[in-house]
Amino acid sequence: MAQLARQGGDAQTVYQMTGGLTVISAVDKSIQFDLLRDFTYISMLTQYPFVFWVAAQSPFRTLGDMIDVARKNPGKISYGTSGVGNTLHMSVELMSSMTDARMTHIPYKGPTAYTDVAAGVLDMAVGTFAVGRGLYKEGRIRPLCVTSPKRWMEWSEVPAIAETVPGYEVVTWAALCSPGRLAAEVRDRLHQLTREILAKPDVVAKVESSGAMVSTSSPEEMRQRVIHDIAKWRKVADYAKIELS
Repeated sequence: MAQLARQGGDAQTVYQMTGGLTVISAVDKSIQFDLLRDFTYISMLTQYPFVFWVAAQSPFRTLGDMIDVARKNPGKISYGTSGVGNTLHMSVELMSSMTDARMTHIPYKGPTAYTDVAAGVLDMAVGTFAVGRGLYKEGRIRPLCVTSPKRWMEWSEVPAIAETVPGYEVVTWAALCSPGRLAAEVRDRLHQLTREILAKPDVVAKVESSGAMVSTSSPEEMRQRVIHDIAKWRKVADYAKIELS
């Protein structure tokens, strides 16, 4: 992103960014780019939630069970993500800020958190449906809840966190942007082409097979989403005292 920001807009480069960059912008003081100053937004592409995965035999049958234990025994419950200060980590910290259920974060490199959950070493792992699907099919882990405000697509048997914690929502996204300030006519042409491609049935089917959904937006709607998400994650970072540098 820093390299793209330096090269400026030439209408020849587009970038697929994710919502995780709004988290980075909220927690990392050393980044060398500004999401609002240095990029032109073209459209959102997809949206997808995260999943709280537990072992198949976990004593936690509901999120409420886990929250009760975490409130009474702060730090006793452990959860793993792919690193400190990313969207997965922040999704749990957001829940903690809304429930006062404090858990111990264990950052992992790679997907081994899921196998540790299956083995009973870790209480919970946070990730996507796509990443956990294999161990779930083997009967080793199960989805406790999903971070979207409502139950998600074909996983309708999995409760949404908002059913237990009203107002909770974490749905991240992928979007198309370009470095610099693109001319409006170029931006609008790219936006039109993006919408046409994402309307194709085979593209929709491929996206949905990964547990995501196609979700386009206008350029301005995408920019406003970035503004909203940065502000949201700054509040969570302040609560959790997370600051990278």
